[in-house]
Amino acid sequence: MKHKHHIIPKHAGGTDDPSNLIELTVEEHAEAHRLLYEQYGRIQDKRAWLGLAKIVSGEDIINEILHSPKSEDHKQKISNALKGRPAPWAIGNTHASVLKGRPCAEETKQKISAANTGNERPDMIGNTYATALKGRKKTDEHKNAVVAALSTKEVKDKISASWANKPIVECPHCGCKGKQGHNMNRYHFDNCKRKE
Repeated sequence: MKHKHHIIPKHAGGTDDPSNLIELTVEEHAEAHRLLYEQYGRIQDKRAWLGLAKIVSGEDIINEILHSPKSEDHKQKISNALKGRPAPWAIGNTHASVLKGRPCAEETKQKISAANTGNERPDMIGNTYATALKGRKKTDEHKNAVVAALSTKEVKDKISASWANKPIVECPHCGCKGKQGHNMNRYHFDNCKRKE
C-alpha cells in the first residue's frame, strides 16, 4: 500500500502540488516524518510518525491534540474566526440563563418569567413525548394504564417501604401525631383548626 507524502508538510506551508508529493510505503512514510521531526522539531511530524508506525493509536493522538495547550498564534486565529459570533454559552439563551444561579430580586424574576412565557424550553427541544402530552387531557385508556402500573405488587411494596421509614411528626397546634408526609406537612399543619 502506498501513501502520498508531502515533501514540505502542509503544516509547514506545503501544498498539494504534484511536485510536492511523493509515493511512499507506510514504513517509509513513518520514517520520513521521524526524520522531519528530528530535523525541525515540529509536533505534527512527531504525531504523524508515531501514528503511522502504530506506536500510538489514532485515538490517543486526537486526545493529545484536543488537550494540548494552544499557542498564542492558534488562540489568535480562533479569536479572529469567532469575532462577531455570539459566545457558545449565549446561543439560544435568554437573559435568564446568564443570571442562572445568581440571586435576583422578585421584580427581576417576574420580568424574566414574562420574557420567557411562550418560549420553548431548551431541555424540551427534541423531547417529543413530553412536549406532545403537555397541556393535554389524559384519555381514559391512559389513566387506566397509569392506575394499572401503580397497582402492581412491586410498586405497592416500594410505596409501603418508603412510608415505613417516614418519621412520626406532631402538629405544633393540636398535638395530633402522624407520619411525615403530604397530609401532615402540607395539609394538617397549615389547616389545623387550633392554628392561631
